[in-house]
Amino acid sequence: MNATSWAVFGEKYVDGGFWYNLGGNQWIEGQYTTSPNGLPAFE
Repeated sequence: MNATSWAVFGEKYVDGGFWYNLGGNQWIEGQYTTSPNGLPAFE
C-alpha cells in the first residue's frame, strides 16, 4: 500500500541491502521504502 507510514524497530544489513523490522517477525526490504525527505530510511 502506498503513502502509509510505519514505526521501525530495527534494521539489518543482509546480502547488500537493508531490511527494516516493523515489529515482531515482520520485515520489509529497504528497496521498497522511502522517507519523507527522500533519503534512505536509515543512513
